[in-house]
Amino acid sequence: MPLMPRQTAILLALLVLGSASSKGQPHDRAAAVDALFADFASGNTPGCAVGVVQRGKVVLAKAYGLADLEHRIPLTPQSAFYMASVSKQFMALSMLLLERDGRLRLDDGVRKYIPELPSYADDITLRHLLHHTSGVRDYLTLGSLAGYSSDYVWTERGALRMIGRQRHLNFPVGTEHLYSNSGYVLLSMVAQRATGRTLDEWAGEHLFSPLGMSSTRFQHDHSHMVLRRASGYIRQAGTPGARGVRAGVGDNTWYIGNSTLDVVGDGGLYSTLEDMLRWAANFDDGRLAPDLLSRMQAPGALKDGTAIKNGYGMGLARSTYRGLETISHGGGLVGYRTMFLRLPAEKTTVVCMCNASTANTGRLAQRVAELYVGHAMSPASSTDPAGANAPVTAGGPLSAELRKALVGAFYNAELDAIYLIREEGERLIVEAGDQPPVPIVGGPDRLRLERGGVGLVLDRDASGRVNGFTLDAGRVRGLLFTRR
Repeated sequence: MPLMPRQTAILLALLVLGSASSKGQPHDRAAAVDALFADFASGNTPGCAVGVVQRGKVVLAKAYGLADLEHRIPLTPQSAFYMASVSKQFMALSMLLLERDGRLRLDDGVRKYIPELPSYADDITLRHLLHHTSGVRDYLTLGSLAGYSSDYVWTERGALRMIGRQRHLNFPVGTEHLYSNSGYVLLSMVAQRATGRTLDEWAGEHLFSPLGMSSTRFQHDHSHMVLRRASGYIRQAGTPGARGVRAGVGDNTWYIGNSTLDVVGDGGLYSTLEDMLRWAANFDDGRLAPDLLSRMQAPGALKDGTAIKNGYGMGLARSTYRGLETISHGGGLVGYRTMFLRLPAEKTTVVCMCNASTANTGRLAQRVAELYVGHAMSPASSTDPAGANAPVTAGGPLSAELRKALVGAFYNAELDAIYLIREEGERLIVEAGDQPPVPIVGGPDRLRLERGGVGLVLDRDASGRVNGFTLDAGRVRGLLFTRR
């Protein structure tokens, strides 16, 4: 049986990777990189831009695939990508620069600048927000749980309203580390109130301009034009949903998936490969605030003084890959996937930016790093790193008794949302706002939604009647729903 195109590309990548060591000739490495990104080079799909900086010098800058499927515009190193959470390192450096300028202190309470936050934020400092140790619930997760559609337009006012409606934190301030986009949105608001300028205006003058990043900006209004923007694309089956327009043909069915966020700090940055490589070079040549960059890369600490276990600092996380220390941060939103991966001992940084939701930029960046510094790495493990992300089995159907006990409407004031639970044959379905209906599985008192990582713990009275449930969803904990 002949090999399919994807199988051929994978085989080619393995063959080229096997023959091109990190000490090989530049053309060998370039061919190996081409093989890695062969799936994006057909001319019919969105793609990726990838670059490598070594000791302050750009040694690779290439792009594969299309920036715009409808108009057949190819990606280039000058294409602008939505950087998603890779934006956080720029927010973090902005806060450190503002502290250096005397505009604020990281140990200031957040309510000094945003007094409209509830009293639960009394003990939260800017440092807690930077390290994700504040306990503030994630606004994007809250919005999804409230039933907001995937193309909901988040504004600063809307995000602050949702955060302010919460009655509790996920945990006492400083006692845990739990990633929360809310913290970095609040930091952007603090920066803007401390300077009297938008974050884009301030960062443009004090951060992007000094590094020559002329095509980089924070986008405060998603409807504003971005020059040479690569449109994001989501691959999905069936008819297009709220995200929009079918842009592919045949097996390549892609739908436009661009950001509709009008908040920044947690994301909101648009940048090009060329500009991101200038940013990467700054870690080696130290043109801008090398001491502050060092502070960003140091893992934060909890209230008891212990270091954050996953190595998270300020917008960057410290870890290891095949025996080498790494400093990195990834990002993903709608049709964009991004990765910034630095190996400081080798003075090497890989940047990978894709406008395809199917792209695994973290793994792609690791494979590119292997080509350039593999000689310094320990042997690859046989353990599949993707195994931890294997899908959870759905479990058996709920009993008829449990389905009957759960049918009804349940309300949560912090989301201002109603969950309607109904039977559909032998399945139990929950509906919330504009989100698609989701089956409930598990039981008898601990259940979960079939997708989204949402768990439910039932609350019963003495007679066994279900009065409500407590919902946990990763970056949001302890939402109490009561029967209406």
